[in-house]
Amino acid sequence: MPVHLTARITWHDSANNGAICRDPLANVACRGHDWIAAWFADPKNAQREQKAATSEIADLGWRPPCWRDVGAFGAKGFVATHKDPLEGRGLPTVEEELPPYSLCPSPYRWMLEGHFEEICRDENLQIRGKPDAERHSTWVMEADRQKALLDHFWRKFEKGSSLVFFYYNQQNAVDDFSPRLLAGVARIRKVAPQLFFGFSPETPGNFPVWSRCVTHSWPDEGVRIP
Repeated sequence: MPVHLTARITWHDSANNGAICRDPLANVACRGHDWIAAWFADPKNAQREQKAATSEIADLGWRPPCWRDVGAFGAKGFVATHKDPLEGRGLPTVEEELPPYSLCPSPYRWMLEGHFEEICRDENLQIRGKPDAERHSTWVMEADRQKALLDHFWRKFEKGSSLVFFYYNQQNAVDDFSPRLLAGVARIRKVAPQLFFGFSPETPGNFPVWSRCVTHSWPDEGVRIP
């Protein structure tokens, strides 16, 4: 039986069509996400995005904070830059060409140290569980442990059989009290290969990018939910 993927997307006033919102400053729903609120807290960023309203991401020399899912239903791909999600490691970024109708979800739950034992038990995984250093960490920090978890997670999805369900959380413009709001469903056509950040002398190791580019079947087979 195929395993299916859920992918959270940020609220967009033009249906995540691969372009900047029609009125970014008026789209307050997306700023319920901390990283987007931090971006708009800088007046330069806010004005830059407002001036670029309706511009396609592919035509810009910069990326908005919602770049991972802004092209989920967009007919034009663009080059994305993956940045290290953890501070202080000094890992160089890596670029990736995102095709049309694609997004880059991350399995954050699988990267949490607090869920490691539960995931290994439920998935019958044999992954070393002791961190390299005696420390309390929110995240799984070691490159080999991260890669083992990510390899298993992304192998679950079958091209042409697995579905991706797009959803908004409470940061939406429809229902502030709904913890999940379904936005659409499509068939997974491709999960891109694993990428790795660049090497850093500050943090030795070959560290994987947590997200993968997932390309899906909308508009050919997918369904958008108004």
